[in-house]
Amino acid sequence: MQFRHHRYATHYPLDLGCPKGRQWVIVTNIHRFGARIEDTQNLEVGDLVKFPLEFDQIDARVLWIASSHAGIRFERPLIDTQVDAMRQMQRATQPLPPRQRGTRPFPMSLARRSGTFVMQ
Repeated sequence: MQFRHHRYATHYPLDLGCPKGRQWVIVTNIHRFGARIEDTQNLEVGDLVKFPLEFDQIDARVLWIASSHAGIRFERPLIDTQVDAMRQMQRATQPLPPRQRGTRPFPMSLARRSGTFVMQ
């Protein structure tokens, strides 16, 4: 049985730099050495892509493609803090729930005390 690195399940959009132009993909899992992406178009096995990180980008190579999914391997492994930041991207890109009719946000004075600032 071949060893596989632990993969962290994610689901967030990412603007990937590809040989045939930029394209939006969905990152479905991430680990130190690579990622799985969905909604891939115009990618071929062996393509070199630019995978954006929080304050940088890393080169990655497309290893496999199956239907609209692809596996990419980073040219250099991510450090733990980079993997953690990519795992947190899912929370940052989730849409906020709509305000329910008839509810009012916190009064500004209460919001300041609670550490939450609400825009009206």
